[in-house]
This record gives sequence, C-alpha cells and structure tokens, in this order.
Amino acid sequence: MTEVKTPDHFTMRVGENTRDLKMTFGLLNELVQTVGDIEAVAEISFNSDLRNEILSQVFSERNKDGRIEEKVTLFNLDVDPDEVVGLLEWVGSHVTSFLLKQMMQTKSLMEKHRPTIMALTPT
Repeated sequence: MTEVKTPDHFTMRVGENTRDLKMTFGLLNELVQTVGDIEAVAEISFNSDLRNEILSQVFSERNKDGRIEEKVTLFNLDVDPDEVVGLLEWVGSHVTSFLLKQMMQTKSLMEKHRPTIMALTPT
C-alpha cells in the first residue's frame, strides 16, 4: 500500500491576512477525539456541530501549552467558504490517515499475539 502523505501545512486567507495552519500532534489528537472514529470522518462536512467544533479547534488562539485561550467566533471569521471546504478536506485526510495507521498497527499486533490469545481462549 502506497501512502499519500497529506501536507502538514495548510495556508488560507483569513480577512486581509494569510494564515498558515500546521497539523501538530496535539491538534491532530484533539481532532481525532472530536471526530471519534473513522466512520465519522464523512460527517465532517455535513454535521454542523462537528464542523463548527473542528473549525473552532483549528482557528482558536492557543497558549504555548496548546490550550485554547480565546475561542474563535465562527460567525465573524472572514474566510472564503470554498477555502473552508479545502480546510475540512485537509483535516479529514489527516484524521483518516492517523486512524488507518492505528487500525493497521492494532491488526498487526493482534496477529502477532494470535497464538497466545487462542491458547488462552476457553474452548
């Protein structure tokens, strides 16, 4: 399987400025918790509560420890809706890739320990 790596940075216009967003592990971890599981990735664009929470996590101001200091007000966020679609695709790609890697790692681990697991399973 050939992996297509999603870029770590996403650049978009916010108001009159350009904003460079970086997918760090801390942000990715929060996004994965918010999305929940791989089936929910498809809901990112269509579930307004999920979409709003993701956009809030991505755009809110954070301190050096990564905690949100000032939550962004999405209503006043001056962004092009078409760019938001691209941003949500970028987020979904990162979340999907992370969850797939975790699933493959778990499968590999379970296969490695299958003989021991089967030996301990009551007949």
